[in-house]
Amino acid sequence: MGHPVLHSDPEAGFEQVIWSEQLEPFNPRFKDSYRSKGSHGQASLAHARHVFLEGCGLIGPDPLWQHHAQWCILETGFGLGLNFLATYHAWLKDPHRPTHLHYCAIEAHPVAVQDIDKSTQGLDELKALSQELQRHYWGLTPGFHRLTLGQGFVHLTLCIGDVQEMLVQLSTFFDSLYLDGFNPDNNPQMWNALTMKGVAARAKFGTKAATWCDNKDVREHLQAAGFVCERRPGLSPEEEVLSATFSPAWQAHLHGARPRVLPCRHDLGLPKQAPPLAAAPTQDPDVVIVGAGLAGATAAHTLAMRGLKVLVLEMQDLPSTELMKDSLNAPPRALKRGAHGLPFGLFHPMNSRDDNLQSKMTRSGIRVLLDTLNSELGLQAGQDFKVCGVLEKKKPSKSKSRHEALPLHPSLQTAWLTHWSRQALDNEVAFLGLSSGAADTSQALFHEKAGWVNVQAFLQALLKHPMITLKAQEEVTRIECDASDRPLSDIDSNRAQWRVHTTSSSKQGLDGYRTNHVILTTSLASPQLLQEALNITGPGANGAHDEIHQTLESWPLQAIKGQLNLGDMKALSAEHTGLPHFAVNGQSSWMGPLPTPTSDCGPPGLETSSSALPSALFCIGASYERECHWVENTTESQVSNAHKFKALLPGLEMPSQTPLFDWSGVRSTCHDRLPFVGPLSAKLPGLWVCTALGSRGLSLGAMLSRHLCALITGEPSPLPKRLIQAIGTQRFLKEQDGQRQVSP
Repeated sequence: MGHPVLHSDPEAGFEQVIWSEQLEPFNPRFKDSYRSKGSHGQASLAHARHVFLEGCGLIGPDPLWQHHAQWCILETGFGLGLNFLATYHAWLKDPHRPTHLHYCAIEAHPVAVQDIDKSTQGLDELKALSQELQRHYWGLTPGFHRLTLGQGFVHLTLCIGDVQEMLVQLSTFFDSLYLDGFNPDNNPQMWNALTMKGVAARAKFGTKAATWCDNKDVREHLQAAGFVCERRPGLSPEEEVLSATFSPAWQAHLHGARPRVLPCRHDLGLPKQAPPLAAAPTQDPDVVIVGAGLAGATAAHTLAMRGLKVLVLEMQDLPSTELMKDSLNAPPRALKRGAHGLPFGLFHPMNSRDDNLQSKMTRSGIRVLLDTLNSELGLQAGQDFKVCGVLEKKKPSKSKSRHEALPLHPSLQTAWLTHWSRQALDNEVAFLGLSSGAADTSQALFHEKAGWVNVQAFLQALLKHPMITLKAQEEVTRIECDASDRPLSDIDSNRAQWRVHTTSSSKQGLDGYRTNHVILTTSLASPQLLQEALNITGPGANGAHDEIHQTLESWPLQAIKGQLNLGDMKALSAEHTGLPHFAVNGQSSWMGPLPTPTSDCGPPGLETSSSALPSALFCIGASYERECHWVENTTESQVSNAHKFKALLPGLEMPSQTPLFDWSGVRSTCHDRLPFVGPLSAKLPGLWVCTALGSRGLSLGAMLSRHLCALITGEPSPLPKRLIQAIGTQRFLKEQDGQRQVSP
């Protein structure tokens, strides 16, 4: 490569790229080019297609991915994103492409977004795809980031970190492998034996791998890991490139011919060309979901997008605006109703100086939430949701703990502070009653990627899908496992072995709903429902019941009641002209102005007459009341909310005559502040839970639904293994002296 003359100006924390006059990108860290010598413009795109797409059999005669429900690709170096864009483009152009394209890429040193843009200059066929990628390419802290493109059918998971560490965190087997990276002489770790073993651990039998690197040591490492290597003619300047097929001799006897089509009974067709087929009412659903709250609705939509027929059973009435005006007189409700009718919800990332699991989880979740809100759901920004930013007032500490003395995690110094959150400005902290210049990241933060959602509009949009059937006022009476003729461990998880009975199905003389999978998203009611309704027959039934009982007994679930107060913005505007245009959170919260909801998705407590509805709303709260056995609106909670609101925003004291509407619900939480998501028992394939999301249902629901979908369909999870284990249903159990004990 010639002497570099053009330097990019990367954002803080991103990898530096030096561009030549011919737009050849050079990396000073590894002292190597991102592309082969002279390979720029159309030549670079031709190189990507020849080496990787042709090498993995994805273009050319009889492409391997055609007619599949999904195709999963792993790349060991994302770089400037050209291989991904070339693959995305080929996927779009193939009339028989797989319905869903999953692309996981590992990158230790992500480049800045302007380098992604510069990389595709002169490649007109990639321009629109590059711009779409750039809109989603932000805030790349260490860990996994799920970017949803292609109208919800292309899923890019960027794994930011060391290649060997990230390979261990993957939990999926891939159909194609792109082995890319800088020259082995400059970046030996990318190509050594340990890395190739890690790649092989993520391959299916018959998976094809491709690389430009026809290095003798690399070939030997691949062969030792179980690949059969084949040298192919390369494009100049490379004489030969490498293709390989994972076919280890020690596994050959376990595999027959590779199936041409993945097991999926439904073909969604192509985006914008063939709409999903509606489920016939007489057919059994593939999945039954109990609960139509945030966890249930997001799971239903995600699975429906994969072509699965989903039946959602909701025990209560669907939320309605037909409620009394004076909501303090509303009768108390049982805990099983949960927080189903939440009118408006706030979302923002958590921050911690050590960047703990909760922080990583909320960032991952909010990225997926934002993609979902901006997708084809038909939601209107400003009316149904708004990314307005959230000012967070940190709780003052009585003493400086060891944790607070920790240095800020490096990831929070770069991409986190660049795109996610920043120190609050003087004019922002003035609302909190803090003096100018006194606030730092330990007192006040402003979260850019944060805002509010009209929860009822969101739920309705998620459930409005032709593959989803929603049944309200359906109480589940029995959940049966149809395994009377063989041991539970032998059950084929792709065979419908579950039957869900409800009060209405019994009245109609129906023998329940037969299904492959049952997902419980009923918050605090999930353990009780399982204890009372689960019925397993056949060999191993007692052991399965015992394991489920011990798992549920180990869950340290806690009921937390939350009461919101909603009012008319006019009552405040007359008193205050300088209201914050962003949301505020701390010991209390503030959202406003909130638009008047439509009649079919308004918040409870408001009259349906349009003349009686305020022109704009504000919302404060919610309370945090532990161990409430009944959910009811109380004057005490309303007064407490007003008191905390005054402490949060001392300059916005609420007039004493301001009329308020109230709403209350209960959320369940675990003492480690992490949810329970996944299978309940290996002995009961097809039985899943998603519960204990606490007050972070908006932040986590959409992302956890992708994880559940990955467990069911085999697609890549948006979460690394360490987070998957952290939210496991049996994490509070351990083996000790041959008996299962509750961990301390």
